[in-house]
Amino acid sequence: MRQENENNFSRSTVAKIPFTYIQPDICTGCGVCAEVCPMHAIKLENEIAVVIRDECSNCKICVSVCPEGAIM
Repeated sequence: MRQENENNFSRSTVAKIPFTYIQPDICTGCGVCAEVCPMHAIKLENEIAVVIRDECSNCKICVSVCPEGAIM
């Protein structure tokens, strides 16, 4: 069975994206992703999470904890 997040992106689709991307129109700025990021590669700007690509290891831990499904 295919697992999907709230925005209907399957895990296989998310895994194929070459970098972590936060959809600003969906992000609520809760900061959970920034708290769990082992690389400290996510910061909040104007109450929206932003990935610092040069620091991101693309581990996708943030994808699994985002309550809004805003991270791909």
